Amino acid sequence: MVTGFVFPGQGAQSPRMLQSLRGYGIEVSSVFEAVSEGCGFDVENLIEKATGDILSRTEYTQLVMFSMDVAYHKIIQEIGIKPAWVAGHSLGQYAALVASGALDLYETSILLKERSRLMNEVKMQGRMCAVSSVTMDTEAIGRLCEKIRSTRGECISTALYNSRNQIVVGGTPEAIGTFSNHLGGMENYKVKVLPVGQAFHTPIMDEMMAQFKEHIDRIGIQKPSIPVILNCTGELLDMEGFEEELRKEMLRQCNCPVQWVKTMETMAELGTKAVIEIGPGRTLCGFMKSAARTVKAYHAEDRKSIEKLAKAV
Repeated sequence: MVTGFVFPGQGAQSPRMLQSLRGYGIEVSSVFEAVSEGCGFDVENLIEKATGDILSRTEYTQLVMFSMDVAYHKIIQEIGIKPAWVAGHSLGQYAALVASGALDLYETSILLKERSRLMNEVKMQGRMCAVSSVTMDTEAIGRLCEKIRSTRGECISTALYNSRNQIVVGGTPEAIGTFSNHLGGMENYKVKVLPVGQAFHTPIMDEMMAQFKEHIDRIGIQKPSIPVILNCTGELLDMEGFEEELRKEMLRQCNCPVQWVKTMETMAELGTKAVIEIGPGRTLCGFMKSAARTVKAYHAEDRKSIEKLAKAV
């Protein structure tokens, strides 16, 4: 059976999520030790003691979610499930690249420390909102964003194409306010402003790109042993020019939208029969179920779900 692994990104964290990893072996501990050494603070201790507000701060969230995703992957490896491909949603792409063998855990921790710092230091303020509708018209959303850009001079654009029924838009607080007021009054649309401190995957991140590129250029990249579906294209990584393509991907992912709908279409084209969400929460399972009902979606976020998974796949 063709099985793929998907890794969640920011937004899936919760104060008690570390409880689900209690009782697992040294492999899990080694993940937290490597990430803590790379980023300069005790990640495991932070997850265990921090409140939801602290965990949602950009400078912590990225390392926290990365650690959890990779730790869960270590457990899945122990059960012997081997994926035909891997993909990560937004920040989750870094866990997918580690799982594929393309990136080193410790080096990626250092890179994510700089990524989160640079994103946090962007001077232009940003906000994000989720837009849900059973009659989603992404072209109409795009036209509304363009109208706000041209008439108000504010930065706003689609940041994530999550499913056929949900997208996320990011921009300045003023632009998001205008957007929410306009769309929120329409009967078929539900708009929710997200509790994040910046507009990731939008041109607001342009400010950090030059400095982040310097860090990307220094990280070692190996040929992946598992095919990777990329965020910015939704297509498989070209193994022939993998190193250059991955460096471009990690950079442009900061200010370009996540093409998760296209990613799910690629999963289906690969003949995928089962997708396992590896990490906290079940958000990606929800997206998958709405996109491809013939593909079984599983989650691996606690001992019970992992034991069930071992029998099912």
